[in-house]
Amino acid sequence: MILVLTGGESGQESDLDAFPERLVAEQHRVHEEGHGAKNWEGMQLPGKEKAAEREVSPHTGAEYDYTATPSADARRDALPDIERAVDEGKPVPIGIEGYDEKG
Repeated sequence: MILVLTGGESGQESDLDAFPERLVAEQHRVHEEGHGAKNWEGMQLPGKEKAAEREVSPHTGAEYDYTATPSADARRDALPDIERAVDEGKPVPIGIEGYDEKG
């Protein structure tokens, strides 16, 4: 998949302007298949999990499960699993949310 994004269908294209176009098209495809919001606010959890399973798992052989880390302690607890996956050369998809004082 990476060569398709960077080098087109043949993997050999060198048009620098074509890469951003392919990347945006791929982002849109994954977002739409993951039932992302029409206003680009992002995908909800089920869509994120399905996207990771569909797009990443076939290349890594790993299964992806959502782990909430709402606190500093939860993030520290998740870190060994994240480090292990990275050490094994596996991507670690993450989702980041931000909230203002009103939630």
